[in-house]
Amino acid sequence: MGIFYLSKKIRFLPVIHGSASFTRIIRDRLLSSSTDCLAVSLPLEFQSTVEDGINRLPQITLCSQKESSGSYNYVPIDPCQPVIMALRIASQEGISRKFIDYSCDNYEPRKINFPDSYALRHMSYEKFCATLLLSIKRPETKTLHDKRARWIAYQLHQLEMDFKNITVICSVLDWPWIKEAYNERKPYDKIISPLENPKIFGVVKETLFFALAEFPYITYLNEIYRQQIKSDKEVVVDGIKEILIKARNIYTKKHKLRFHNLTSQTFQSYLQYVRNLTLMESRLTPDLYTLITTAKQFSGDPFAIAVLEA
Repeated sequence: MGIFYLSKKIRFLPVIHGSASFTRIIRDRLLSSSTDCLAVSLPLEFQSTVEDGINRLPQITLCSQKESSGSYNYVPIDPCQPVIMALRIASQEGISRKFIDYSCDNYEPRKINFPDSYALRHMSYEKFCATLLLSIKRPETKTLHDKRARWIAYQLHQLEMDFKNITVICSVLDWPWIKEAYNERKPYDKIISPLENPKIFGVVKETLFFALAEFPYITYLNEIYRQQIKSDKEVVVDGIKEILIKARNIYTKKHKLRFHNLTSQTFQSYLQYVRNLTLMESRLTPDLYTLITTAKQFSGDPFAIAVLEA
């Protein structure tokens, strides 16, 4: 058994939430396995609204729950999210879906800088996750994330009695501690019922960038490639190129230009500059700020705005 196997019946597929690279791995591994149960690290009360949102794809929605503090805990129904991709496939393939995370009134977000998952193109999934183990901190006892790990481990013991091939999708931050709690059969706290059941909301087009894991246009390309049964391995690179072409069309049409300097040679220099800035920031793929800053330096504010609008 590999490093992701918890037992003969349970296999982990740890992910970095919001990473399209992990989404592709989850899709490929789930479709190539004989999974009869998919367990995800989301609380049970989210199941009906999350699955409703998945049925509405490609429309982007948010499954949101109001906390007692007045803030909102939400799950973006984004096709480039690994958990959403897994649930989408499980639904289509008739695989049982179980939401096994701990329900809480106030979720405690964690801030951590992960390495760029684009590296998965050139290294194995197992090696990438194993490397992260060196930097993952153990949650303190009795904290929310410690309770979550213990509860999920208990749920997996329960599922083992009903299913033979269980695939667990969880954060790479939780994977080692769930495994530890499972092996040591650590005691767990009972769930406290949340104040409100989650509700589903639409997302305004102008704010999609803040809700999606990838650029909105790249998410759109992922859905197009999926419908056309095309490989999406290079969709990030192709997507950035298409964003530039679309931005050029917006720029020339908006300003009614017949002549401009946005030639293929200019774009080649632009992409080289973007690459250099991205590497200087210790990343492998550019963010929106890098694309816009470079566009401004090459063709001024109007083209930078066109890139933003694209």
